Amino acid sequence: MVKDLINDLFYFPIVAFKANIWSKLLLTWVGPKPSLAMRLKFFRDTKLKASPKAKLRLLDFDALKDIQNQTSFFHYQEIKENEDYDQLLLDKSWLNLYPHEVTVIKIENSQGEVFTSHIHHGGPYRGASLKSLRTQITGLCFAARKKGLVVEEVQILHTHPSVEAMVEDENESSFIFNGLSKSDIDLGETLAPFVPYPLRVKAITPVANYSMVF
Repeated sequence: MVKDLINDLFYFPIVAFKANIWSKLLLTWVGPKPSLAMRLKFFRDTKLKASPKAKLRLLDFDALKDIQNQTSFFHYQEIKENEDYDQLLLDKSWLNLYPHEVTVIKIENSQGEVFTSHIHHGGPYRGASLKSLRTQITGLCFAARKKGLVVEEVQILHTHPSVEAMVEDENESSFIFNGLSKSDIDLGETLAPFVPYPLRVKAITPVANYSMVF
């Protein structure tokens, strides 16, 4: 993570200049707005084409659920409110200072006990090969059963430190969502055949979490 931070500090001014981030920071937010760190990341990572008159509005959980109920945009992704453990991972993502992904493998069990791997700073594809993930999952399941826990589901939880927003630009409106990516879905489809329990891949954003079972 330290290496990533140093790289970002070095390259961010160049990326910011090319993406014209500084002018985008002047766009109007209706209602609450994200922290400066989150706004900088949002404008760096999002292909946002908007006029200087555009207005941005944060989406909350109720808005996401309404969109899910009225459209097929999210397909098979489940959208739920964040729980205490989801919030803990978001806190580890340093949303107000250096927003970055964190990942953990969690064993859901009939006893309701929190049983997880160590928290990894970075996405599920960084710092761990698929073979390593399989090994970790196998070891955690064995340790959970040895402890007497009844395994119900294996979860790969990771944060998406991102902004869910609506962009109102003159007479047009558009939405920006940050649910499961193609890489997340590919990961689930690749790992599922090697996991003897339902495998859930879950992406946690500041306002809600998205997940699919494979």
